[in-house]
Amino acid sequence: MRYFLHLAYDGTRFHGWQVQPNTLTVQQELDRCLSQVLRQSVYTVGSGRTDTGVHASHQVAHFDADLPPTLDEATILYRLNRALPPTLPCGACMPYPTKPTPASMPKLAPTSTSCASFLILLALIKAFT
Repeated sequence: MRYFLHLAYDGTRFHGWQVQPNTLTVQQELDRCLSQVLRQSVYTVGSGRTDTGVHASHQVAHFDADLPPTLDEATILYRLNRALPPTLPCGACMPYPTKPTPASMPKLAPTSTSCASFLILLALIKAFT
């Protein structure tokens, strides 16, 4: 199954999004923490790249993983945020079928709840910077 993550981060500590040798990047940290939480090797794909020190108010990434039925998205999100540094919070984890159908599309539309959650993430980032 494919899962989408909604992220916001303070990029001060990071050398951009994409994994690079011998330096800390957002993708590297996200992959490390997801792999730790899910106990399997995970590789994320971001919706875009950033440069060194660049902040993101809304970055979307996805990963593919086979999860046990006992592990729901809320638990993944909770555990992931406990593993991630406070300047890299994840605001949502949403399942998405690998082969989407028209019936699955409306479920992914943003809601006022997800927008409110995103604003809370921005407030958290400001509090830690």
